[in-house]
Amino acid sequence: MDKQAIFDQVKHHLLAQNALALDDDDCVYRAPDGRRCAIGALIPDDLYHEEMEGEGFNNECFTSVRNYLGVNGPNDMTFLDNLRRIHDDVEVRDWEYALTAFAARYGLKYAE
Repeated sequence: MDKQAIFDQVKHHLLAQNALALDDDDCVYRAPDGRRCAIGALIPDDLYHEEMEGEGFNNECFTSVRNYLGVNGPNDMTFLDNLRRIHDDVEVRDWEYALTAFAARYGLKYAE
């Protein structure tokens, strides 16, 4: 996937979900209630496993996901980490603004 496709998928997911993916007040890739974080939204069901929880996206257990997405370099990892931070660090009510700023920062289109 290119960065535009990754962004579009995460943007659509976060704005539709409009809620954090939490387990015991911790942000998780996949929450028990089915919610997903920004990175969790990118992980196909067949590549997800519980051992991923609590691990950074650059951990070895994410190799198959990184290969699936076509991201491995430091710039790609920073891009994904900045998407993750929108879910983890920005108030839900401010996600749309943060996603708009993210798109501008990376030269991406922000489709309505």
